[in-house]
Parts: sequence; C-alpha cells; structure tokens
Amino acid sequence: MLEAPHPDQLPQVIISIGDDNTITATMDGEMFLSGPIDRDLIGHVIGSIAEQHGGPIHVDIREVDGTSHTDIVSPPRPASPARPQPGRPLSLPDVAPAPELLEVVGEGFIPGEDVGVAVILRQNSARVDGRARGVVDRTEAPGGITDMILFGMISGTVVRGDHDS
Repeated sequence: MLEAPHPDQLPQVIISIGDDNTITATMDGEMFLSGPIDRDLIGHVIGSIAEQHGGPIHVDIREVDGTSHTDIVSPPRPASPARPQPGRPLSLPDVAPAPELLEVVGEGFIPGEDVGVAVILRQNSARVDGRARGVVDRTEAPGGITDMILFGMISGTVVRGDHDS
C-alpha cells in the first residue's frame, strides 16, 4: 500500500493575497508569480503550479486579515492514453438515461430556511422572498412519484403538488 507523503516532504507553495487583490506565489521560497489577479482564478494558479511541478504540493493561502487556508493539491490526471486496437470495435460506456424532472413551487416559507422536498431526497433553502423550489428526478423513486411535498423546516409550511407518474 502506498503512503501519502507527509506535507513537510512536499514543495511548499505560499500564496499571499494583498488588499488590492495582488497575489504573491512562492514555491519553497522562490518567487513563482506576483501581480494582480481575480480571486476566482487562484484555484487555476494553484492547479498550474501543481501541474508544472508534476506532483502534489503543500499550499498555504494567506489572506490580508491574517487567516490562512492549507491544503495539499495534486495535478490533474493526464487523459487516458487508451486507444482502440486495430480490428477491434470501439465500445462506448453505458450512458445514464436523461432525468425526468418534476417540480413543485410554493410560497409562505421564511427567507433562507431549509425546505424539505418529500419524497425527502434532498432539501434546499428558501429565497429571500420566502419562495422555495424543489426538483426531483422521477428515476430516483422506484415505482414513480405521484406527488411531492415542500416542508419548511422552521416555519412548518407545507406545500403539496400532485403529479402523474
């Protein structure tokens, strides 16, 4: 069984974020990148560093307010080199059937409250206007779904919607 390397054994990438969204990225103390960057792109920068390194890296992101986030990031796996052999037909993987969605929309929920979707397969949150939406794939319930319920976990509001299976 392979053991994961200890974080102290990995190259350390430190990303410091400034007030003006400038970042400085170093790897083992060596400057890697510096300049302004959109916060949404920091993940791409980290992925690029791991990919260029060719293995996992220990990442420490240091925010302006003094908080920090630490993680170990591995580069993405390369695309599969598998190719069909000459004379053998290519077999495609099984494709899942398209979902058959049902929807119930109701009002009277407390803004932001969790709203159960019954057959309780999941729950979501009500919008700021107190409205909630539940969407269910018919294939998730054996025998089909004939009705659904939205249930406000705080308000107790119940909305029932009938559906044909």
